[in-house]
Amino acid sequence: MSIDDDSVLGSPDAPITIVEFSDYQCPYCNSFWSETFPQIKTNYIDTGKVKFVYRDYPLPSHPQAQLAAEAAECAAKDNSALYYQMHDKLFGGISEWHLKDTAKDTFIAYGNELGVDISACLNNGEMTKEVSDDFANARSYGVQATPTFFVNGLQITGAYPYDVFENLIERELES
Repeated sequence: MSIDDDSVLGSPDAPITIVEFSDYQCPYCNSFWSETFPQIKTNYIDTGKVKFVYRDYPLPSHPQAQLAAEAAECAAKDNSALYYQMHDKLFGGISEWHLKDTAKDTFIAYGNELGVDISACLNNGEMTKEVSDDFANARSYGVQATPTFFVNGLQITGAYPYDVFENLIERELES
């Protein structure tokens, strides 16, 4: 499972890698982010057992998802540490931009809040190919829905509760 050149959260030397193919406008992805991910982060990422990689899979049925993914990539262009800060702003602020014509302005405002000007990057489509490449890569792995995860290469699709991930991670740590 390739992590491409995407931002890694956690220790690069962690024994477990979780790759998530996701869509910022997907309600199931948002549920994972708000309900399950915080526990994974606290118990496994922050303790050095898991490295987490978010990869873009913007569904065509979600009109702002591609641009949201590009906004996150733009935020990280010069400082990869900003990626997950923008990631959290996008998921946390979905009610501010979901299905709105002003989504781009909201994304630019999020960048400004993080201290980075993403307007030129978004306006010139600088990260369009990066996001499209993630999407194509996901398809090559058989991804058809969001969210889809690979836990050390084992594919699971859906916003499962924390205990499902905990069991997979613990099993992988034991092997």
